[in-house]
Amino acid sequence: MVVSKQKYIDAIESGLTVLRQPHLSEFWAGEYRDDEWGGRHRIIQDFALIYAVLYEHTGEEEYRELATKHLLDFGQGDHFASILCGTAYELLADDLTPTERSTFGSEWVSEAEKSLEMYVSDPNDIQTWDQVPNHAIGACFYADYASHLFPEESLKYDYQQYTDAVWETWWKRREFHEQASNYEGFAETFLSKWAKIRGKADAFYRTPSVVNMLERNLKAVTPSGIVTPYGDSGYHQHQCKWIALFERVAFDTDDGRFQDAADDIFSYFQDHVFDRFLDTVDSLPESESLYNGRLIFKNHLHELAWLGLAALWHDPTIESKSRPVPAGRLRRLPYGYLLDEADKRLLPNEKMTDGQVALTGGNPESSEHTYLLLSVGPKLVHDHADASAIQMLSRDATTLLGTNGYLQRELLYHNVFYAQPSDWSQYPADDPERIISGEENCRGTIEQFRIDEHSSQCRVTFENFHGMPIRLTREVLMNADGTVTLLDRVLPHEDGYCGGPLFHAESIKERSDGAYKLRTEHLRSLGNIVSRNSPGNLVVDPSYPEESIDVVQPNLPPIYEESYNEFPTTEYKQVWKRSYATRNCLASKHEFEAGEEVVFETRLTPEL
Repeated sequence: MVVSKQKYIDAIESGLTVLRQPHLSEFWAGEYRDDEWGGRHRIIQDFALIYAVLYEHTGEEEYRELATKHLLDFGQGDHFASILCGTAYELLADDLTPTERSTFGSEWVSEAEKSLEMYVSDPNDIQTWDQVPNHAIGACFYADYASHLFPEESLKYDYQQYTDAVWETWWKRREFHEQASNYEGFAETFLSKWAKIRGKADAFYRTPSVVNMLERNLKAVTPSGIVTPYGDSGYHQHQCKWIALFERVAFDTDDGRFQDAADDIFSYFQDHVFDRFLDTVDSLPESESLYNGRLIFKNHLHELAWLGLAALWHDPTIESKSRPVPAGRLRRLPYGYLLDEADKRLLPNEKMTDGQVALTGGNPESSEHTYLLLSVGPKLVHDHADASAIQMLSRDATTLLGTNGYLQRELLYHNVFYAQPSDWSQYPADDPERIISGEENCRGTIEQFRIDEHSSQCRVTFENFHGMPIRLTREVLMNADGTVTLLDRVLPHEDGYCGGPLFHAESIKERSDGAYKLRTEHLRSLGNIVSRNSPGNLVVDPSYPEESIDVVQPNLPPIYEESYNEFPTTEYKQVWKRSYATRNCLASKHEFEAGEEVVFETRLTPEL
């Protein structure tokens, strides 16, 4: 265990040294439009929490003054920043005057009403929800947290009719249904602290479905500490939220596995992301418009704020315990499922839905430890319909394959087995009128699953693959040396379809032996947090039936132009386009015949 409260603090202070430079002041002190997503209030509340944590740790008067200044100038309530603003108040309360406490309390409590009106609406409709979305969790957490801190000021508001209804709806399910790494990190942190506020923490952490919810996250982090981006998430924009989540769970449960996971992510962040993180912010005035610059600045500052929560919750007395090898099935309760009494004692395995499978190969103690995360469907909220996709393939600290899929929801942009009608003029199609978006109800049946000490294997079958008359069985064998053998067995039920495996990278070069060398140099996020990938290539060696294999350069997904035509998205889409990191696609094309099974064998070999 190398992480410590001091190391978190050191990272925050070095980040602030860059972010508070005078030439960046326009990003927190300038004029704002009300409809900016990277609004002033979010930046101010990030600063309030950061300075409050630094004051708590160092006792320095300058930090107290800055924290107080930003807290009292919080601007407007924000459900996603409420955990930051409320925590900052708790750290500063004893140093505020009675007037400051009362003024802040009455204003902050009253602002919670706007979030409830926007994201919860009619309490009578809540009981019909089949899942509780992250916005409703955030809005109700805000209202309950504000009422908890300021009970007298909250008496004139009837927040409880909303928050009780949403909490009870979630409590009957005790599951988070949004399969996107960005949303899972912060929403589950809100849920854990919300349970504490409501006096339900013990029952929360004892519930098997909650234990499963938290423990499956351990399997989504590679052995080297990369939080796999899946669903509406890019690389690195969510890592500090996962650090804070794991520190919170460790703090509440005294479970060293979660602190070890936080250590893995933080170590990767410091070694491979943080310097580039700071360089990006430092160059903002010359490289971005004001609105894009402010959005990027806010996203970077927000990561530091969540690192502040991690520092606050880090408990050095927790007994060290290694995170288990991140291999296994990542499962959820289905939409609308209500827990019965037996489910509160034992996880209802027969009701669970597989969303992903994590495999590892090679010696866990060596740098050749290899990790793969496979999507098996179905699509959930903020998820992508990318069943069969390799969402992550990594060895040590190098990402070899990844989807990096924010808004790239079409199958073409994922490492999937791909199929489409044969009579289309382009393969793989990226025409907005014909592009294959994936069938959200496509789900795989796991027929075999094995995890050994140094190898693993799974076989998943998809009937009517993504709504097409095709049966696909995708088998992944992770060998003891960390190489991967991928077997795709395709049985078409009708003529008129073609397809084959797709693989994405920034650079794809054919070798003299017929294999291909793939390399992705840059790992990008929605918030323009860009880092350089660690050295290494992936050798893709196809052993397919006679067919064509091409390297193609797909167009940008059409959503960027079709949907984002109003401020501020007209500005932000220029940043979002940069998250489209996989510029080239290795595409194989085979013409299928009804009733004739075709087998594609691909060997994936890391070269570091």
